[in-house]
Amino acid sequence: MLVTTYFNSERYIIAPDSQSYMEPAVNFLKTGSLVDDSGAYIWNRTPGYPLMLALVYSITNYSDQCVLILQMIMCVMISLMIFYIVKQVTAKNYLAVFAVLFYVCDLSTYSHTVVIMTEIPFAFFMTLALFLIIKYKFSHKNFYAVLSILAVNYALLIRPVLLYFNLIIALILLILIFMRKINYKLPVLYIMVYLAMFGGWCARNAYYHDVNAQTIYTTIRSKDSFLFYAPLLYHLDNNVKSIKDLPSALKITPTEEAEKYFAEILYAKYPDFDNLNFAGQVNAWADIGQGYIKQHVPAYIIRNILGLFRELIEQYVYGIELLHVNKFIKYILFAASSLMLVILYLIYAFGFIKNFKKLNILDWVILFTALYLMAATAVIGYCRYRVAFYYLCVIGAFLSLRFNNIN
Repeated sequence: MLVTTYFNSERYIIAPDSQSYMEPAVNFLKTGSLVDDSGAYIWNRTPGYPLMLALVYSITNYSDQCVLILQMIMCVMISLMIFYIVKQVTAKNYLAVFAVLFYVCDLSTYSHTVVIMTEIPFAFFMTLALFLIIKYKFSHKNFYAVLSILAVNYALLIRPVLLYFNLIIALILLILIFMRKINYKLPVLYIMVYLAMFGGWCARNAYYHDVNAQTIYTTIRSKDSFLFYAPLLYHLDNNVKSIKDLPSALKITPTEEAEKYFAEILYAKYPDFDNLNFAGQVNAWADIGQGYIKQHVPAYIIRNILGLFRELIEQYVYGIELLHVNKFIKYILFAASSLMLVILYLIYAFGFIKNFKKLNILDWVILFTALYLMAATAVIGYCRYRVAFYYLCVIGAFLSLRFNNIN
């Protein structure tokens, strides 16, 4: 990885969205605030990843390569934590070895390790949270539980996709406390940390921006509903008439026809759109995009199903390009990595179904978390979103086999 990164073209390091994280990181070191180059306080991104970049930049004189090296270290540590978790829970070394093998052979994971994006840091903190919970389970030391609480809530600051997940966990813990099923100390700490991290960022946004319930944490979903979700549904509704049209329905970029259609609606309803401030534009995007989605729920469901299929199976093409091998080898790698994904999902399904009655709360938490992260991003269905839950599938699959004697 290190050799490939240093000798590879910059286009594999800086993704289209990278600048929206790098810009506030650089400005944070210059001004002490998370602002963009115009001086506006960022609202579309949460602070976890920009602050991580700022830390690296402050130590390395703004080196992007060092950011990638840190993410490589994180990727290696994820592998080690997967090995520990599976070995500790199953007491079977071979299951832990196979789990690591399946993780490191996923080309999308490799690819996104060498891109300045949130995928690997998010996966790292989520895996770390699970690793620390296992340490707590076997040692009963509250120190590990506290660190796990900090890790999972910092993951929320890296990617807002965890917003409702962390809220659900907080509500479940509150219910269990009131039912006197668990001791209140650690759950109360979790809720306090969640409120501090989530609530703190929301309060900051409310102070600097004209927020509402949908945009108080981030504007990204409101914006994407107009730029991506609604246009993808429009294409599905108007251009997919038979099975032969399905390949086009799997695309993750809107068509020019769909973009033009929604631009016309936007300016018809908001003729002064270009003169609105950013908050006004976000609200306009949400009004048009989410309004269309509500009117086309069946198409939305179908799009999520198609997107989930793509998300689970697709390989990141640039990941193969990074290896600098001939086309035949690239096709072999592409096919082998895709086949490993299918095998992993079959292993998970087999182990879960066969040992359904023997599974414990850990198995269900891992499955619920993976399903939540799948569902939250399925409408787009981009393979990079798989990096956010793939490690959970690996861990869950091989933990589910711990009840079987496999020679």
